[in-house]
Amino acid sequence: MKTMTRRAPGSREEDAWLSDEQLAQCVAADETDAYGLPIPTRIVSNGEYMPPPQSAEQKRVEARTLELADGAAKKLGLSRRQFLAGTGGTAAALLAMNEVFGRFFDVTPIEMFESAAWAATGAPSNLFVFDDQTHTVRGSMPGPAALRAVAQGPTTPGFTANPFNPDGLLDELGRPWSPWSPTLVGAPVGPDLFHVGNYIKNMFLDPAARRGEPAATEEHSRLNGRRDPHGRADRGRA
Repeated sequence: MKTMTRRAPGSREEDAWLSDEQLAQCVAADETDAYGLPIPTRIVSNGEYMPPPQSAEQKRVEARTLELADGAAKKLGLSRRQFLAGTGGTAAALLAMNEVFGRFFDVTPIEMFESAAWAATGAPSNLFVFDDQTHTVRGSMPGPAALRAVAQGPTTPGFTANPFNPDGLLDELGRPWSPWSPTLVGAPVGPDLFHVGNYIKNMFLDPAARRGEPAATEEHSRLNGRRDPHGRADRGRA
């Protein structure tokens, strides 16, 4: 029998979907990297699934990255950790992945030693990167409406309760079923809502015409900042 005890507010464990037994088998991802690698060499879970063991290929990438880093750091008069923290370390990791999985990344060995070489083929230094995660679902599957109901809240047509919260547990806002965005309140839910074409339209076409629109409500923004005041990005498990 799987159990989920009450967990400390604001902790990694609070938001995890893993049982106590599963969590006992895991270690925080930022506590498992003994080398300071620039790119993880194993799959890290966000708490929604059990992370798989490190594969043989991932072990080879890790070993080769460290081998390249040792050689380059020695030539540059740096410690291995210092080298891995710079652009040369990232170049070494990408080279290692190319060797193990086949060439995919456009990187050359000189980039381990010359930051100018890295900059010459890399992204502009002033490039703004907005890193986000989204989900799309197969339109023919029977469950997408329930996923929409979780986000839309009590105004979702055909739903009288949160389909993923049958016990009425309170969320971060102190309610059992808060809408994720005020723009969803009262919105219709038609058969074309989950078509991949609609996903592309919403994600890549419509936002260009809505520049300046806030990405979240002020209420959600305040709570998110309070729950993770340090802006940590490594809240996974390995």
